[in-house]
Amino acid sequence: MIQELLSSSLPDTFSELREHAYILQQENSLLKKKLETEKFQNDWFRRQLFGKKSERHISTEPARQMDYLPGCEPKPAEKKPEQPTVVVAEHKRKAIPKKKEFPWNAGVSGLRFNESVDIEVVTCENPAIKDLSPDQYEVLGVETVDKLCQRKSSYFVRRYERPRVKIKETNKIVEPPPSPSVIRGSFMEPEFLAGIVVDKILYHLPLYRIHQRLKDSGIWIARSSLTNAFHAVGDLLQPIFHHHLESILSSATLLADETKVKVGIDVQKHKMHIAYFWGLLGDRNEVAFLSHQSRAHNIVPQILSTFSGTLVTDDYAAYRKYAERTAGIIHALCWAHTRRYFDEAKGSDLEKSSWVLDRIRELYSIESQIREKNLTDEKKLGYRTEHSRPIVDDIFDWLLKESKDTRNLPKSPFMEGLRYALDNETGLRQFLKNSEIPLDTNALERGNKAIATGRKNWLFCTTEIGSEYVALFHSLLFSARLLGIDPYEYLIYVLQNIRNTPTENLRNLTPRIWKENRSP
Repeated sequence: MIQELLSSSLPDTFSELREHAYILQQENSLLKKKLETEKFQNDWFRRQLFGKKSERHISTEPARQMDYLPGCEPKPAEKKPEQPTVVVAEHKRKAIPKKKEFPWNAGVSGLRFNESVDIEVVTCENPAIKDLSPDQYEVLGVETVDKLCQRKSSYFVRRYERPRVKIKETNKIVEPPPSPSVIRGSFMEPEFLAGIVVDKILYHLPLYRIHQRLKDSGIWIARSSLTNAFHAVGDLLQPIFHHHLESILSSATLLADETKVKVGIDVQKHKMHIAYFWGLLGDRNEVAFLSHQSRAHNIVPQILSTFSGTLVTDDYAAYRKYAERTAGIIHALCWAHTRRYFDEAKGSDLEKSSWVLDRIRELYSIESQIREKNLTDEKKLGYRTEHSRPIVDDIFDWLLKESKDTRNLPKSPFMEGLRYALDNETGLRQFLKNSEIPLDTNALERGNKAIATGRKNWLFCTTEIGSEYVALFHSLLFSARLLGIDPYEYLIYVLQNIRNTPTENLRNLTPRIWKENRSP
């Protein structure tokens, strides 16, 4: 019976048997690929739900690769100094480490604050001297204790009193001129307008929450008035933003990236339309965001029409094709995006992915050393040539060797990262030719994260013009933060002076030049 089943299920000839084995081999290969893909997806979902989302990679190697570079001798393992111990009953306990240093000194109560904080002084009465005259006691000193309090709101009304007088000699009635307004006919002062913008952009408060807070503070303003004020301030700052953008596009090195946001309603699809904020970061710590309704390739020439220099981006084809057909543009690529591929591949191929991540980690370690040594220009480039170039050569030589290894599944996450790195080798090596090219676009992505945080709070922009104002305010205020300027103070100054500033001098109100003019 068994022989009959075997004879009925197996092919009759050797050629048929070989063909049958080939089919089974192909099916087995497909099932392996499917299993590998599903395993990767399962690991990814588990990581999103339960694991760490950080891309930080901790080296699994016992020694640093730099210790074995040409011309470098292996360094002996450094012994960490033993921490001091204190004797405790029946066991030893490590001494308590020194407290972290804070920017402001603490008082007797341990509260830390600077001189900008208002202090309300309360004098406590001493019941022991209540019935004594001043000559019957002597004040030896005052003990001060600071405690932190909070008011319901910091809103207040500034009341202007304009006395109207009559000159007896001429019987003429005169009064002071009205106080100037940032928005003509509005009762909103520059400090309040700046507060609306800063609360929405930097602290991600939707206007309806600001409206609720005003109401709870005893102030009633229509929601539409807040929206109109937000738009009016945006209109005032448009000329300043254009000068700000011109300064960024004049940079020799420019970082570019984009992030999406919901804007308006797509009538045909009955849902919010997806638009994009295109971010640009110049080499003088100035950032600009431009709102566009798509991520199409034809937007890149519109944004970068006046730029000439080194463009640092991810591998989005729109940037690559624009750089290829435009004279004067050198395209450099971001190592952080390359690292991300291998970070995601750790679930399916931990050993090989970790090897690449360790090498990339060493590149970042070298950049940290460059910052610590304050190296610039030729010294910085020479340091990269000496220390970073051997590691980059090692990475691409090893990846090229792995690409020829038939044991690697072609569609595995590791192979996707390998192909990404090899296809973009020229762009990834650009930082070895120019000291001003950063290793990644993380400085700009931090600005994108601010938009992403806001997107989780105010959710969407109702109109296209609203998204343009949000991009404008993000550009100026985030640039102020990058430059070490208080955004609130900067915006108040601009609103107080913009109407009295000649058009040819509006460039002086951009964050960078405003800071330079105020520096001693």
